[in-house]
Amino acid sequence: KNNWYTYPPQKRLDNYIHSLAVTSSGGVWAGVMGGVFYYDGKDWISKFLEKGETVSAIVEASDQTIWLGSNKALIHYDGSLWIEYSLNTSLPAISALAVDRQGQLWLADGDSTIARYDPARQTLTKVSIPGVVSLAADPSGALWLGRSQGGLARFDPRRNSLISIVAENEPVSNLVLSSAIGTDGSLWIGTDSGVSRFDG
Repeated sequence: KNNWYTYPPQKRLDNYIHSLAVTSSGGVWAGVMGGVFYYDGKDWISKFLEKGETVSAIVEASDQTIWLGSNKALIHYDGSLWIEYSLNTSLPAISALAVDRQGQLWLADGDSTIARYDPARQTLTKVSIPGVVSLAADPSGALWLGRSQGGLARFDPRRNSLISIVAENEPVSNLVLSSAIGTDGSLWIGTDSGVSRFDG
């Protein structure tokens, strides 16, 4: 059977899900306005954030800790401690997160900037690329960028090169809102008109 399972609404937090991430241990994180939920397979656990703060991106780091991106901050959770890094002066909001093969954290603000973040120094190394709303890191270390008006692009941080992708057949839409790398290295994108898969 191919069944859908619906989980009951969680109390005291919004149930409009803005972001999802499945961890290597099989747990599920769900970002909402005002906080996040975590599901370990048995129980839901809630974490409250500042009122009006919406978690729009979640990613698991190579050390299995969790990074959350919101419209107000970058948040790190190591399993017991929550640390919030304010980025309001550098990035107005975080629309997407990705961790590359080297374990480096990348952020996008949905407007004109992607950046590599160094948690130890709390510094951002910015790259000006307009309209990036989704990020996905592939096994080679490159970043796939979903762009609100420009379709797909591939950014190689080592060479600082940006290539717009033109495939033989078009995706279902060029408004790429979310993206993920499959186990075979192919790219999945979510658009305003459905899902497409790019085999490279």
